[in-house]
Amino acid sequence: MVFNYLKGFGVVNRGEKRANFLVLRDTSMPALLLENLFIDNPRDAALLKDSDFINGLALAIADGIVESQLLSPLTQENPTIPADPIIQNPTVPPVWDPQGEIDKLIASGIIVNNHQADTPVTWGQLATVLNRIIERNKL
Repeated sequence: MVFNYLKGFGVVNRGEKRANFLVLRDTSMPALLLENLFIDNPRDAALLKDSDFINGLALAIADGIVESQLLSPLTQENPTIPADPIIQNPTVPPVWDPQGEIDKLIASGIIVNNHQADTPVTWGQLATVLNRIIERNKL
């Protein structure tokens, strides 16, 4: 799926590589690492700034996951998206309070800085938060 999508933009398939990457080695679930383009290549960098390209790439990756896991893709005729447990649980109000959620993470020590709810995070920041949650669950 991804190869076909990228091929349409003239991106060369560099093939599958195998290496002892920490992000793959130290996980307890099936995993793979995708490197679709490289920001040090001007042509690739331009594509990575194009929101239409990024959305198409994301859909190609999602389609590949659906295919590899033998899942049924969602269609307009088959919109069986699992129910949101927050909406289904009458004890939790179905109102999103992003800043309140951030405040809870600060209070619990998962994050230490107050960020605006609509501020993007880096992969490093996300990894830090996830690792803190994982460490807490080990206790």
